[in-house]
Amino acid sequence: MLKISELSVDGIFILILEGKLDSITSELLEKKSESLLAHGEKTFLIDFEKLEYISSFGLRIVIGIAKKVKAAGNNFYLASMNESVREIFEVTGLLSVFDTFENVSEAVNHSKKKS
Repeated sequence: MLKISELSVDGIFILILEGKLDSITSELLEKKSESLLAHGEKTFLIDFEKLEYISSFGLRIVIGIAKKVKAAGNNFYLASMNESVREIFEVTGLLSVFDTFENVSEAVNHSKKKS
């Protein structure tokens, strides 16, 4: 099961993921992000602090969201990866592809400096 909470901080739209991101739950995240893009959100952050598991299908969805966000000229960040999620991103080589931050506060501060 995947629970997605939403929060907006200083112009950054934060999606807080809780549970498991896999082939069964990924559609929820994909639809949510598409809806936010359609409504004009400019800066996206996915908060992984409470995510227990991410499958290869979940990674594919995150990559797809990032591509859509960046293609629209917007910013995309990842934050608060726990050890198991960070390891998946490292092993796949994706950690170096994304702007990642230890926590949400770091990402917010980085975004403020960029603006």
